[in-house]
Parts: sequence; C-alpha cells; structure tokens
Amino acid sequence: MSATVVQQISVKGKLFKSIQYWQSLGAPDFILFVIRNGYKIPFISTPLPRRVTNNASVRKKKEADFVREAILDLLRDNSVEEIIFPPDIVNELSVSIQAKGKRKLICFGFKAQK
Repeated sequence: MSATVVQQISVKGKLFKSIQYWQSLGAPDFILFVIRNGYKIPFISTPLPRRVTNNASVRKKKEADFVREAILDLLRDNSVEEIIFPPDIVNELSVSIQAKGKRKLICFGFKAQK
C-alpha cells in the first residue's frame, strides 16, 4: 500500500497580491480596505479579561509534539505571532482526531486571559 502525498497550498496573501485586479473590477472601498488591512471584528464592547486553559486534548502528553509542530507551522507561515506578555483576548486550543487518525489543531472562539 502506498502513502498518499498531500500537498499543502497556502492562500495567505493571495488577495493582497492581486489588489490591482480587484481595483480594476471596481471593488467597493470597504472590500479594498479589508484586502489591504484584514477584517477587524466590530465588537460592541471588549470582553472582560479572564484566565482560561486549553482543552484537555491539547494538554495530553501524547499530543505535545503534534501541538508544538502545528504551532511552529503557524509561526513559519506568519499565521500567528509570538508575543511576550499574555493578551486580554486569546483563543482556546483543542486537538481534533479524525476517524482515520489525522489530527488537527482547532482554535475556539475568543476568550479573555489575565
């Protein structure tokens, strides 16, 4: 039985690199702004800071290498940024294991941390 090779394709920055195309289509200013700067979630108010922990699936010792590699991949792709001080708003992490054993790192909704 041969292993299937899955090629990972990054879509990061594809819209930004084609901004002139979107301008030529006459895209609205709001869309062009989002392509240039990203979408900012319009919170009505900032959630109160609070301490949260990651899901138990992330804290399992047997998942430590997978979680570390998944986070390093996100850092290499510039999908996340390493910071020194804990932010007020953070995402809770979880590991999803599919029926065939493939694992995925999952980021849950916004939570706050002191």
